[in-house]
Amino acid sequence: MMLSKKERLTRDLFNRSFSVGKRVHTPHIQVIIAKSDTFHGSVVVPKKVYKKAVDRNKLRRQLYAQLYQFNKMQRTQNTYILIPKPSIITTPIQQVVIELKEVLTLSLRK
Repeated sequence: MMLSKKERLTRDLFNRSFSVGKRVHTPHIQVIIAKSDTFHGSVVVPKKVYKKAVDRNKLRRQLYAQLYQFNKMQRTQNTYILIPKPSIITTPIQQVVIELKEVLTLSLRK
């Protein structure tokens, strides 16, 4: 599943969250977390990760699905921006999902 249109970031909110948010780095993904009054999420897959748009979009859909599941379970009120790193290419998606869930659940405790 994808996030609904109202749960995705607008350009202004993206820029604000990108500059103010707290960055959490893992070996395969960078997560930017900003406080917000409602849940918003975005996934940015750079060309450094995948050259082909088809591959970037596939990864984007997979990560959006994880954000959707996380929001469905937790009902958070933060803004999340996910930026994969080039090392994600050689890593199985299941391992990335586990890593992402750990980061997202740790963000709730802080």
